[in-house]
Amino acid sequence: MRRVDVLRRSFAITLVALATAGALSGCTPSGPDEAAERAAAAYAAELQDWSDELAEAVPRAKTWTQSEIDADAASGGEGGLPEEVGLGGLLDEAPVLQEFNASVVERTPVYREVVAVSERVDVVLAELRSLEPAEVKQLRAAGAATSLVAFELYDATFGGPALGRLEAYSASLDAGTITDEARTLLRESDAAFARERIGFLDAAIEAMRGTGRGSDDPLIPDSSIGHSVGAFVIDWYEEDRAFEERALAEIESWELLPERYGEFWGFEDLSSIFRVSVDRADELRRAHAATISTLAADAGSGGPASAFAGDAYRAILLDGYLPWGDDSEGAAHAVDRLWMLWRIRELDGTADGEYDAARAALLEELNRGIPDGTVRDHRPGSARVLGAVEALVEGAENAPDDREAGWDPLLARLAESVSFAERLREGPPMMGEVADGYDAMLAEVAAARGELVELRDAPDPEQSELAADSELSVAFIRFDGDLQERLVPILSPSLSLLDDDARFSARLAELIEATRPAAADEAGDPSDGPARRE
Repeated sequence: MRRVDVLRRSFAITLVALATAGALSGCTPSGPDEAAERAAAAYAAELQDWSDELAEAVPRAKTWTQSEIDADAASGGEGGLPEEVGLGGLLDEAPVLQEFNASVVERTPVYREVVAVSERVDVVLAELRSLEPAEVKQLRAAGAATSLVAFELYDATFGGPALGRLEAYSASLDAGTITDEARTLLRESDAAFARERIGFLDAAIEAMRGTGRGSDDPLIPDSSIGHSVGAFVIDWYEEDRAFEERALAEIESWELLPERYGEFWGFEDLSSIFRVSVDRADELRRAHAATISTLAADAGSGGPASAFAGDAYRAILLDGYLPWGDDSEGAAHAVDRLWMLWRIRELDGTADGEYDAARAALLEELNRGIPDGTVRDHRPGSARVLGAVEALVEGAENAPDDREAGWDPLLARLAESVSFAERLREGPPMMGEVADGYDAMLAEVAAARGELVELRDAPDPEQSELAADSELSVAFIRFDGDLQERLVPILSPSLSLLDDDARFSARLAELIEATRPAAADEAGDPSDGPARRE
């Protein structure tokens, strides 16, 4: 009996030793996981079936555009708009991919590809849910509420500090000459405008943020699109606030310049962007269904996900708004397009460089149709170019006492004008073509000013004092007369691009297309998923 017990014990020890050796030798699972592959195949099949059902249901869904609602109201409601119809429970029936741990995902390529598909499907699903009747109704209400916020901002600004600025300008005119006292008056009115405008913008931002989720009538709807639009409005007002802060700091540093910021403003009424999805809901549903159909085909083939949630908005920007529209469309249409670009970045994780380039081009549309001589939004690069050129040319103008003072007053005025132009450059990114011209303009003025300073401070020792003084005077007078002509060829290439609708439309299309994730990104790690900013 003892011998048998010993043998049994020896056998058990051997089994433990073998198991331990196996663990120590790293015998962990390797290769694709069969369960994960089955889950990927099942999800792909379910997604294809659900995508087919979605394609059939989308044409039956209907929410009303604002113009349809207005027309019905104008007719006294005689037509009686039918009840709005959404996709309902079908959205809740979307397939869900079974989850596995990171080790399984890493060693199962087919499953990794399907993960990327499922993540993009989830993002598109959130967009479709935002287009359901209840959410669309919230978006309509939010647009009306935002319009009131914008009206209060406009009314407070232009009924107060803007009027004060205008009165200061009128009071500053003294027989056609602006005196030192008048310059001080203008600067003070500009500074007062900036301070008050900052306060009004703070109130507008607080109003947009001040209605949290769950309230009876939230200003920002609790939906994917609602959060996006609300974030866009807040970001826009914060950008205006940053502009006024830069303006205030600059104005308070001036000693010689009069007002310079009176030509710029920030467009307030962004309520129309809440209606972009409302008025284009039918088009967006079809586009999103097409995106899911493509993703379903990708999952079925085992290939990488080739469609993106932002494709629907990209198509609208490219097909619906190019070439540029009529001037009569106004700034509201421009901000609508800018929000769609914002949404593309949120959905697809567009890199900052591509987003900034496309946004800078779309911003150029913001001031189209605004009559000459009126204030313009500060964001477009071309508006800042024109404001900077005017400041630089006026800063170079000779004054009666400049020569007697050794040209110091002119050089000081020009230095303040250059500083103003440099501060304008610090705003939102400009189109590359416009930025190149702007930087070249600043370099040209700096070089010309340096030449004048060198000529004054280091005259030709072989010249007489009278001859040197005469040459210096001629140089300053010529600089005053020739500066604008020197800047024209530097700025013409970019400004001519903006004036040529066909060329600009082609360039804008390129920049919008560039927001689509590149092929290299598509082939990367799909488990990262798109950036989701709501």
